[in-house]
Amino acid sequence: MEGEVSLARWAKEVEKWEAERDSARSGQRKPGWNKPKMPSMERALPKPKVSNFIEDSKEEEEGDEEEALELGIDLLAKNLGK
Repeated sequence: MEGEVSLARWAKEVEKWEAERDSARSGQRKPGWNKPKMPSMERALPKPKVSNFIEDSKEEEEGDEEEALELGIDLLAKNLGK
């Protein structure tokens, strides 16, 4: 949203500069100011690395195994109690 506002403002400044440039050309003189520079764009998000996914999946597998053991013990205790 903020980038769109700055681009719109830049476009208006360029239009003003072009009008000044055209009038300077017709008067055979140089424009009074330089063309406005385009604002810099937002940087892209960094690409995820494969190692991040591998580490996350290992942690999930370990957690799943622990949960399965706990559930298995609970089910075994319930079955023995019946």
